Amino acid sequence: MPARTDHAALRDIGLFTNPLLLAGIAFEPAFTAVLVYVPLFQGLFGTAALPPDVVALIAIFPVLVWGTDELRRWARRAHRKTQPWRMFRRLACARCARRRRT
Repeated sequence: MPARTDHAALRDIGLFTNPLLLAGIAFEPAFTAVLVYVPLFQGLFGTAALPPDVVALIAIFPVLVWGTDELRRWARRAHRKTQPWRMFRRLACARCARRRRT
């Protein structure tokens, strides 16, 4: 799910935790199918039905993008575990910020 978090995996967040986003994702292919396959809209927008092999090829890309993003998140989490000093640097920065306020 796009931009809900930069580091957590989808299994940690949950697939169905954002119903509005899911409704938008469901609406997009349905609306596209109407524009492409309904004859009234084909004439209006100048579209034509896609062959099944093209639809199958296009269907691969959302899964490919999702898998790539999950790999990026996994790598980011693994990188954070190997650099524990980053946590201490953040704590030190937070302490400095509190001192500056007082």
